[in-house]
Amino acid sequence: MTEQPQGPPPGYVPGQWGGPPAGYPTAPPPGYGAPPGYGPAPGYGPAPGYGPPAGWPPYPGPQHGGPSPYPPRRRRWPWILALCLVLGLGGCGAIAYTVYRTSIAPARQAVDDYYGALARGDDRAAFEEVCPGAGITFDVFTRLVDAKPVLRWRTSTVNVSTVNGSTSGTVGGVVTYRDGTTRAGVVDLVKQRGGWRLCGGLLSPNAP
Repeated sequence: MTEQPQGPPPGYVPGQWGGPPAGYPTAPPPGYGAPPGYGPAPGYGPAPGYGPPAGWPPYPGPQHGGPSPYPPRRRRWPWILALCLVLGLGGCGAIAYTVYRTSIAPARQAVDDYYGALARGDDRAAFEEVCPGAGITFDVFTRLVDAKPVLRWRTSTVNVSTVNGSTSGTVGGVVTYRDGTTRAGVVDLVKQRGGWRLCGGLLSPNAP
């Protein structure tokens, strides 16, 4: 059996059944292939990070419950408080030392010099420590102090004060006489231009 070539059916009109219209080529022109395909859109890399500057250690991120990677901050206020206390105590000490050196020590020394001169039998040196306005002459002074010679003197207290520009003080202590008797009392002093002077109190055995 011989196969017959198939062709368009009888009465076929080009373009009538959905084919290309008459005169339209059924094949693409030479050199024109399928339309170029579109590949995937170019990808975008990750956004630039906002990390630490170059050379800095990386930020470790938040940590909860663990030790901090950074050293703890030192509190400076205890050192500042200690420094203020030291400076304050040093200032108070300097003031106290100045008062002692300029007032208390010289007043005590004046009384020690007075009784030291009497213990040596130097009535003239002792009389130089007495106030010029005490109203007593050297002869009277000598009769008073020689009636009961002094052996030694021991200072126990010193008080100094300044009122209305006038500085005065008292020195308390115990005097021991050569006969073995003792007497406790206070010597009154006034600070004058030439230094401290003894103006009353326990200046002689007969003093009240």
